Amino acid sequence: MKRNLILFVLISVIFITGCATVNSEQSSNEPDWISLMPQSATYYYSVASQAGESTSDNLSEAQKKANQQIANWMETQVREHLEDYFIENKQVLDQNTLDLTMDELKAEISQLAMKDTTLVDKFVSTNSEVWVLACYPVKKLDKSFSFFEQELENKYIKQQANNL
Repeated sequence: MKRNLILFVLISVIFITGCATVNSEQSSNEPDWISLMPQSATYYYSVASQAGESTSDNLSEAQKKANQQIANWMETQVREHLEDYFIENKQVLDQNTLDLTMDELKAEISQLAMKDTTLVDKFVSTNSEVWVLACYPVKKLDKSFSFFEQELENKYIKQQANNL
């Protein structure tokens, strides 16, 4: 009985060690940014993937996803900035006006994301899944804030005129 227990433990240890070695070899080929996205004060990073039969199609789709993630991040940043802008200027902002302005700015924000996003790295796994790492320079968005502020100011002025 004792011999069976020792044999069972020995086989279990060999099995677990063997599995761990295989996983470790597979993940060592994978770039770190797949599981741990880079953090930076100067760049916003996005990681996206696409699986399918065609590696070139997968790359294109993964890049689209990364751009969309960056555009979504930019929209959030712009919305927060515009809300803060109106609070700092002690103006009451109608939520509807902000929503309408953001809807109109979405195309502009998406264009900025597509124009200024850089593909940093890509990785193709053994099953043809394509991973991409993209980044957007934060200061480019900061420079665009004055344009977005002006757009919202124009909407606010129109809203005030309509309320008179």
